[in-house]
Amino acid sequence: MLSIRDVPDTLEALYERSKNLSRDIYTLLQGKGRLERLPVDVDLLRHAAPTSIYFVIEGYFKLAASGKVLRLYSGGDWFAVSPSFAGYTLSSEFASEVMVFDKEDIGQAIRKEKGLAEKWLELHAFEASIDLGLCALSVESNVDASFEFRQFRQGQVITKEGGAPDGIYEMVAGEAMVTSNGKLIGKVNAGEIFGEISFLTNKARTATVTAASSCFVRIVKQDDFAKLIESNPYLIISISKTLAKRIVDLNRRVAELT
Repeated sequence: MLSIRDVPDTLEALYERSKNLSRDIYTLLQGKGRLERLPVDVDLLRHAAPTSIYFVIEGYFKLAASGKVLRLYSGGDWFAVSPSFAGYTLSSEFASEVMVFDKEDIGQAIRKEKGLAEKWLELHAFEASIDLGLCALSVESNVDASFEFRQFRQGQVITKEGGAPDGIYEMVAGEAMVTSNGKLIGKVNAGEIFGEISFLTNKARTATVTAASSCFVRIVKQDDFAKLIESNPYLIISISKTLAKRIVDLNRRVAELT
């Protein structure tokens, strides 16, 4: 997930390409960094040395300025500390793991490792395009809805069958199993929305969603939904796609039973 705002598919596709390239670069730099485990609420921009470059292994960081979240960094993302980020914060609500590299060490690796320089330059081009796209979205939107983020351990229940429809959920990272009456009926993957049917119909939840791995979940509460739609019309498209997929899956199951 790139932003707390719903972004166009083209920008998400660019971000996925950036992620794949980031992981390739990380593989080429194996053994040149040091692992750090960070506690909750560490501001990476205050914590880091000015020559540090970070690769996020596990965790979820929010880049913010003036109380407004501009971008999210999660597993597979790079972040370079820079004086241009004065006045910003980069913090996580959860414990995290990062690999820390020194800019000089990466520079030496780029000079020695065949193909690394081209990948590094391509990654910077991707990042520049992504940041420009996010800036355009931020300028166009003057409404800032609130979001809640939660982390669930493997085996924890995220939503419970029969529970109240308190909001729409999005799986940011991880995956979960969906059960009804004790039977497995599906799963939720990263990037997918769930809980939308009971939320929109104001009916009790029809299934239990349980974390199959460590999960990060974004929750849009009822009171913020109207503001969210006003500021993020792409969410309607995401919900529509999810509902359409549910209908197709249901039709397929009915066809298999007849």
